[in-house]
Amino acid sequence: MPVEVRRRIIAGGQGLPLYLDLSVSHFVALLARGGQPSAADFGGTFTAVATRSIRDLPREERDLVRTAALTDRVGADLLRAGQPNVSDGSVARFLRRPFLTHDDAYALPYALHAALRHAIREADRSLPDGWSDRDRSEVAARLLAWLGERLGSSADRVTIAQVLESGLKLSAEHGVFADWIARATQRLVEAGQWSELGAVLPAERAGTPEYRAVLAAVRGVQLRRTGHAAEAVGLLHGVGEGLPQGSPTAQLVQIHLAHALRNHGDYTKAAEIYRALLGGEFDAVARYWLCDYDYLNGRFGAALDSLRKQRSRGPEDEGERLRLIGHVWRVNARFDEARAAYAEAIDLARREGLAAAEAKALANLAQTACWAGEVDAVADAATRARDLLDLVPNPVELVKIRSAEAVAHAVAGDAGAAVEAVGGTRRLADGIGYRGGHNLADVAQILTGVLGGDHDGVRRTRAELDARTRRSGGNTYWVPIVTSWIEGVPQATEHDPRVEWIDGAAVALGRWAEVATRR
Repeated sequence: MPVEVRRRIIAGGQGLPLYLDLSVSHFVALLARGGQPSAADFGGTFTAVATRSIRDLPREERDLVRTAALTDRVGADLLRAGQPNVSDGSVARFLRRPFLTHDDAYALPYALHAALRHAIREADRSLPDGWSDRDRSEVAARLLAWLGERLGSSADRVTIAQVLESGLKLSAEHGVFADWIARATQRLVEAGQWSELGAVLPAERAGTPEYRAVLAAVRGVQLRRTGHAAEAVGLLHGVGEGLPQGSPTAQLVQIHLAHALRNHGDYTKAAEIYRALLGGEFDAVARYWLCDYDYLNGRFGAALDSLRKQRSRGPEDEGERLRLIGHVWRVNARFDEARAAYAEAIDLARREGLAAAEAKALANLAQTACWAGEVDAVADAATRARDLLDLVPNPVELVKIRSAEAVAHAVAGDAGAAVEAVGGTRRLADGIGYRGGHNLADVAQILTGVLGGDHDGVRRTRAELDARTRRSGGNTYWVPIVTSWIEGVPQATEHDPRVEWIDGAAVALGRWAEVATRR
């Protein structure tokens, strides 16, 4: 290479390795064509270098490099999907080009240098065969369709996450969309990966209405999982307007609106949405949460029968099913069965690496051990759950843990610690707008008052609990439970005859009455 050519390349590249690599490749291409490279053939901006490099490529490879520039990562099959008329030989030669990096850790192992990706679109403007925006969108749609075909029911979470990230960026940047994006988003959210998913979504509200709706759904998950259920409800109301009625994306928004309403304490409106989603894209999800609604309204036998008949769609789904079975046993004071269900859910979550699910099951285990006054067992489950919640924040679970600590201290006879934990439960619940947290605090406060002889105080708190649960449309079974401590089992059985206790009211509430006599 002549000295003047070298100097011009070095001056233009300013140490950027890719600039130097592309310039050397251009030098070799000129020699191969029998030319005499001169200093005028080199230097300039990075876009100028990229333009020369694209021009040096054979026609088929020019289309391949433009295809690769549309997305973060590519592989041979993805390139063939984008350019179905390009020969396998051209694809193989292109993948050996020095401007591509290779990493087997990714499902799509090849990537263009980011600087080259951004330069290619600018470079295309000066090339006679450059692509238009329509050309890019058409190729992006083919890439998106191929990505969706990779995500069968057996795809693992790593593959789903990588493919979905590529799909979302294609959608945001090129105005294309496919229904599989909504389905894959839901799978990752169910696996507790909503935080990672939110991190890769482009922040700008670009792309199609469907893309913006997915963006809102994920943002809604982030809000309610970090204690802002009311904001999530406000965000998701009306987002589905303008989307094709009944489309997977419209249903995705609705399912997360229902979840946000439920977290905000409006169980009745949430159930209405779940019912409307039966038979649709997320039928299994809707059926599960309607089982939860049965549980919240004391239809324990119906909930348990439905849960036993349900077929799980994967480990995430099975973990939720086990936990809800545990909830039914727990509020019926069948604590051994509840512990067994939660332990199974914990083991499953650990095997599958589902940190969010494990944290929830550990919180539920603490909520079960607390009724026997097992302070150490509650503390152990609480510590493990809090460690996981540092990784996958979910402040609702922190409220549950704190209420369990309050109950454990009350049953163990440490009234001061119980009162402090009740106050902590209320502060946490208020901080995130979690109305259900006050139900848990009320129950712990009533138990503490019963054990301490505060007869007037416990009746006032029971009245508040009764009013709140009736307004929300769920958790009304707590009132007969606390009545068993205040006035005895016969009065408790008469308080809310709509609750369908698994073993009958007298037996179930008799077990609950024993909680206040264990000390």
